[in-house]
Amino acid sequence: MKIGQNVEPTSDKVETERALVGIKRPAEEEAYTELFETIYRSIDDLRTTRGRKVMIVLSDGVDFPLKENPHFPVRYGIDSAIEHAQREGISIFTIGLSSRADRSSLSRIAKETGGAYFSVYDPERLESLYSLIRTQVLNEYLVTYPATMDPASQKRVRVEYTRDRRSGEANRVYFSGTIFGFPWVKVNWELLLFAPGALILLWIISLLKFEKKGVAASLNVFTVAGRKRGRQMLALKRSQREFTIGVSSDADITVARSKHAQAAGGEVVIQQKDGAFTIVSRGEPVTVNKREVKKKVLRSGDLIKIEDTEIVFDAGEKQ
Repeated sequence: MKIGQNVEPTSDKVETERALVGIKRPAEEEAYTELFETIYRSIDDLRTTRGRKVMIVLSDGVDFPLKENPHFPVRYGIDSAIEHAQREGISIFTIGLSSRADRSSLSRIAKETGGAYFSVYDPERLESLYSLIRTQVLNEYLVTYPATMDPASQKRVRVEYTRDRRSGEANRVYFSGTIFGFPWVKVNWELLLFAPGALILLWIISLLKFEKKGVAASLNVFTVAGRKRGRQMLALKRSQREFTIGVSSDADITVARSKHAQAAGGEVVIQQKDGAFTIVSRGEPVTVNKREVKKKVLRSGDLIKIEDTEIVFDAGEKQ
């Protein structure tokens, strides 16, 4: 599928159906499958969506990347895609729609993200399969457990479920400790000698004056001029949807081009939507947290580097 046929997260069924109808058999030069990178990018698009998040991956083959694909200048692979889904709490249900589908990878992705893998060779069965996945998600239960701090090397929690003469169970293990979270069976009372020092340190820290965090999101800009390092802060107004960064004087943040830099590779834009901020490079990849990206949802503390300028993103306080 071409990148242009993607649909942003929406409840508009007409728009989604229009995109599905527009899918055509790709030309030979476009017959590649960026399976793992597409999963990673889709997770990045879903991370700001509220509520229970589930992804369904339908594949008739294997991960078959295009060499030097301009849409994916940075590759993350299956391990990073799984870790990304786990961090964001997104379950991935995978469907192998042919005997050529990569059953091993699709099964692993589903198992490690809390989804399920299905092998289906008949497209007519997809409708009932989607209905099954929907029913499974809608019938999920959220179980919370107040962990105790009783001394133990490890504790096991078992959840049993019974309904309509059908039962199931799940087992989990966690560690508990009495001091500093260490899983000790016996309390080491000698560590209590450190308690007065820790209390004094907390009191000293409480006397320090910290910079008050602003309500609005902001960009802390650090520029280098010769051997001097300057700093300025730009508040991101809620009414402004885009903030531009570049060497042009018309940009919201103008950065100085380093002596050895080539011609500017395009504009970098920070877009604001529903309280989330996304950095998008319209040219060469931009460096965020020492990794080159074309698009990324920003979090507090993210470090953006453009030429000799470093920019730290602060999400501010949520209203």
